[in-house]
Amino acid sequence: MPKSKFEPLNKVGDNFYITKPRIFKPKPFAKKSDIAETFEFAWAMTFGADGAHRDHRSGGTLKRKNGEIFANTFQGKLAEFAISQEFLGFDGVQRPDLSVYGLGKWDSFDIYVNSLHIGVKSTKNYGNLLLLETKDWSVEADYSNNSESQSPDFLCLIRLNPDVDGILKKQRLLYSNSCDKLIMEKLINDHNFTYDCCGFISKSELKIVFNNRFILPRHAMLNGRTKMDAENYYVQAGDLTPLDLIAEFKKSNTVKD
Repeated sequence: MPKSKFEPLNKVGDNFYITKPRIFKPKPFAKKSDIAETFEFAWAMTFGADGAHRDHRSGGTLKRKNGEIFANTFQGKLAEFAISQEFLGFDGVQRPDLSVYGLGKWDSFDIYVNSLHIGVKSTKNYGNLLLLETKDWSVEADYSNNSESQSPDFLCLIRLNPDVDGILKKQRLLYSNSCDKLIMEKLINDHNFTYDCCGFISKSELKIVFNNRFILPRHAMLNGRTKMDAENYYVQAGDLTPLDLIAEFKKSNTVKD
């Protein structure tokens, strides 16, 4: 088995602790339209009922309300806009897919850059883990949840501020299944969103992580306060490679198997 350059979390009983954090370095979104389009997409996929996201995580049992799904959907799609901004000027950069799907169907990719498939994962500004639900991935680092989805050449981790969960929770909307659209839109527009790109991991590196069993078990406690609803593979933010080195990975032929 290849030696891992990645560092495991510190395990104390059923508690797991971050050992390699990364400082959040905020960047603004260049286009306000990115926020507006993200809002419309997240609304359509939740409260607007034009599309749908699963109300539970793979391997998890907690049923999410529309407010929780809206927050997760908004965060995920805005992270894709952040990566598009990071690769602005590269050949073949495509905008995030804003198509609205029903249950059981996902967009087939996040972002393409120079023929590379870039998968985008997101978390809050204080997050320090790239998490992948184990039921969604094979040990060969192929995404297996949706037959129409492609496995990424790279996965990037984007952190966002402010925390949409927190915004909705203050207004008692996070655990709601209904909301006035104008109220929700104003809540979002009252905040200036920033992002930070922690870095990336290649598919070949993901295989090493998976084979070395970097796993947060279901019901484990992260940093003594967050209980895991589903089992996840993990990579610490401090172990990710800076985004500006992604071209070097392509040249060294470590993109593919």
